[in-house]
Amino acid sequence: MMPTDWLGAGPLLEAVIETALPALGAVRQVVSIQEAQALATGTPACFVAWAGDSPFDIGGRGQVTAVTQKWMVIIVRKKGEAVGEILSQVISTLSGTLLSDDYDELRFAGSGGAVFDGTYVFYPLYFSTAVFAA
Repeated sequence: MMPTDWLGAGPLLEAVIETALPALGAVRQVVSIQEAQALATGTPACFVAWAGDSPFDIGGRGQVTAVTQKWMVIIVRKKGEAVGEILSQVISTLSGTLLSDDYDELRFAGSGGAVFDGTYVFYPLYFSTAVFAA
């Protein structure tokens, strides 16, 4: 488990992607797009990275702590490779997915600017999930 993945969602997200989107191959957990750039050796490739947590109030639920955890799913393609279809597949496949009973469903939370390193283009897609702890 990554030090930033204190709620343990990373391995669950990796498993969901590998099962639901086998064309992406093995998924690796990283801490940033920069680490994904250092590890990318070809396409297709997929990385996941923790992108932060924020607490929220769920009034009326007693002594429940609720946290929204945000994750970045990084799709890697070579410059010029078509990417629209795979991005759409990732968004539609992951949206609404439950990582486990401890999490709310994944929600698509937008995308970030693509990063080009001279060989590959890294497309970050953000997903969030609520985590409830008694």
